[in-house]
Amino acid sequence: MRGLYIHIPFCKSKCKYCGFYSITQFDKSLISKYTKALLKEFELYKNYEFDTIYIGGGTPSILAPVTLSDFLNKLLSLLKKEPLEFTIEANPESLSPEKLKILKEYGVNRISLGVQSMNNNVLKFLGRIHTQSDVYRATYFIKKFGFNFNVDLIYDIPNIDEEITIKSLKKLCDLAPNHISAYSYSFDTLFLSESPPVEKTSMYKIRNLLQEKGYIQYEISNFAKPGFQCKHNIIYWKMHDYIGLGAAAHSMINKKHKRIRWSHCTNIFAYIQSPFQYENYTIIRNKDVLIENLIFGLRMIEGVDIAIPIELNIMKNIDGLTHQGLLTIKGDKVCLTEKGLLYLDYVQEYLYTSLFA
Repeated sequence: MRGLYIHIPFCKSKCKYCGFYSITQFDKSLISKYTKALLKEFELYKNYEFDTIYIGGGTPSILAPVTLSDFLNKLLSLLKKEPLEFTIEANPESLSPEKLKILKEYGVNRISLGVQSMNNNVLKFLGRIHTQSDVYRATYFIKKFGFNFNVDLIYDIPNIDEEITIKSLKKLCDLAPNHISAYSYSFDTLFLSESPPVEKTSMYKIRNLLQEKGYIQYEISNFAKPGFQCKHNIIYWKMHDYIGLGAAAHSMINKKHKRIRWSHCTNIFAYIQSPFQYENYTIIRNKDVLIENLIFGLRMIEGVDIAIPIELNIMKNIDGLTHQGLLTIKGDKVCLTEKGLLYLDYVQEYLYTSLFA
């Protein structure tokens, strides 16, 4: 599997929790120059076959209809094959029937809607500029045009009662999306000796509710109806190849016995001036490739092949984590337990440290 990621770094305002590169001061001219630079860079990869395309941001849905149509038309003319999954991120307030019609016309088949909450006070606290009404309006048209869609939820928000988050989640489930992503606002490290019972954590309650509604957890923050897992994000977690276009975008290619990574600078003006200028070019080999496969793969609920820790000679450390109730072995896979889901950072750090002890 190989994925293509395209970064659109334009936003009307910056949300306080967002760590992705974006700018809020721009005009039509800058957007035009940027999209031309994206297409110029993609010329390097026009002979590649991509299984998935993901246009993220920023706010891709902020593009004007004529700009969106022109960009997608030129992008598709360069593609070697039609992707299995073509996702675009959107914010509720900037998604219109006109834009959805264009997306449908050019083969986009999945919308990832940045909802975060269905409570207007919480949305204001987060710095979001949409309202609950905007969400209902956007999802009405998304479903009318027949898109597969995801909605995002943020939980464990400081000073926000947990029950408000659960009410938001129930409203999101009523919208019947095929996929729901639930992210912790800021994950505070829990100490094993002082941790609350699993069933009392927000993550557990969210997981329980979603399972009751027919959503299957397949990654630590992602839930889907059967058959609707996000193919593009699975490429990241399973360490398959991906190419990133645009300012701040990252790429990774696997070769025999090594893995190559590079990225663009987090400066839109520098990118426009030179879309072929890369930084942070790194190569990792052999053991380090396996370590990454283990560390990232544990995010998947199915876990990772037991052959990886065996080859890394850390089964003793795996056994230690199983005795703590954090990992379990199922057939030929090592995976997190329900308790382990709460301590992913601890598990990853413990395993990583043990490899260099």
